[in-house]
Amino acid sequence: MDFVPATANRLKPGIMYLFDGGLLSTAEEAAIRLPAEELTDYRLVHPADLPDYIGGLLLRRVQAGLEAHRTGIPVDLEDGHQPTGDAAAIDT
Repeated sequence: MDFVPATANRLKPGIMYLFDGGLLSTAEEAAIRLPAEELTDYRLVHPADLPDYIGGLLLRRVQAGLEAHRTGIPVDLEDGHQPTGDAAAIDT
């Protein structure tokens, strides 16, 4: 979960969620159909290559999510950053 505060360009604060959808089988990947009126393409990207595709707040959020998945320790973020102090980790 990522709390995103209001800024001059973002008039309202918000809460963004990142979900782990699991791994896709070859058949599941082949069954992906994009709604043509919304999306034209998708790509599966290795985590090391993410900076070539996304940046800023979204990159920080996804990288934090990948680290939380790797360690098994969920985190609360603020503007894509983990707040300092012990309260940042969620007790599971």
